[in-house]
Amino acid sequence: MKIIDDTTDLFYQQKIKEGYGQLGHTLEKLAEAADRISINNKGNYRHDIREDSLPEILGSAMEAMEAGDMVLFSDILQYELKEAFREIAVLNK
Repeated sequence: MKIIDDTTDLFYQQKIKEGYGQLGHTLEKLAEAADRISINNKGNYRHDIREDSLPEILGSAMEAMEAGDMVLFSDILQYELKEAFREIAVLNK
């Protein structure tokens, strides 16, 4: 969660160059987290609807980034992706 905050704060502050500099690391950590969620849920018969929404959320974020709308990109990470991760964490306790 902190890495999302660190990256989105840069974009919200219009520190675009620094935000892009941090973005590669952020995306790497998000991919690792998604992999861990997938591995932890293998063999678990409980269907987690939030896990299924991750590709859609990340797709929307990437569309915003491709359009150059880094505020929308940051909003999606802050409000949709973090919430999905929170819900997944609660469901997997």
